[in-house]
Amino acid sequence: AANARDPRFDSYEEETTYGYATHRVKHQRYPQPIPATTPVLRMNRRVEPKNQSQEFYLDALRTQRVVFGSGSAGSGKTLLAVGVALEKLLTNEVSKIVFTRPIVEAGENLGFLPGTLEEKVLPYMMPMLDAIEHFVGPTAAKELIASERIVFKPLAYLRGNTLGGTGRGQGVVAIFDETQNSTPKQMQLFLTRLGYNCFMFLTGDPVQSDLKEDRHFQGETGLEWAVRKFRGGTCNHVEVVEFSNNDVVRHMCALYRRNP
Repeated sequence: AANARDPRFDSYEEETTYGYATHRVKHQRYPQPIPATTPVLRMNRRVEPKNQSQEFYLDALRTQRVVFGSGSAGSGKTLLAVGVALEKLLTNEVSKIVFTRPIVEAGENLGFLPGTLEEKVLPYMMPMLDAIEHFVGPTAAKELIASERIVFKPLAYLRGNTLGGTGRGQGVVAIFDETQNSTPKQMQLFLTRLGYNCFMFLTGDPVQSDLKEDRHFQGETGLEWAVRKFRGGTCNHVEVVEFSNNDVVRHMCALYRRNP
């Protein structure tokens, strides 16, 4: 029984008439191998809150269309946003996750970066890639990126795009990270990309803005502008969650916040 042939691959013969002659033609039931089933992608880790602020934030991510996570570094803003986005992707609530962030360097100029556009942008997107691998592992992360179910786009290349779809499974989750390095104009550019069945998660720490290191920059950052505008439930389906130093769960960040 162990060496029994699969009858689906057996050949068979039939008579076929061509003109006035009859021939016996041999056919293969399955000329090509049966394709292997596509492995089911699953979350390796559950998306769970570690404090009350994270619990409120998770509820907003799962129920609202646009969610701002503003506050201290190490409070889980980006990690939880990526986790909920992957939940929506792997349950086919949406078909794609789009990651973006301002291309602003932290206090140093790296100069010209060689390679394609994707290769130039990738170093800035590494924190989000690490968050993806945290939940699904490196193999599944590479598969999702290769199939373009997860894409990384520079903020400037979103102009003219409409993010979203017309039905279930055709939507998009757009994650805008490091929003403290955006200007109000860039924030408006991103928010006006909102289409049908699109979810937007925006994260940032207002204290760590590299824009304010530039002596030519004056006024509010995009994050400060948006939080001021939408704080307090002034717009339906938009939620602003602000984290304090007490919400920090990353060890070294908590130590720094308590002893600046």
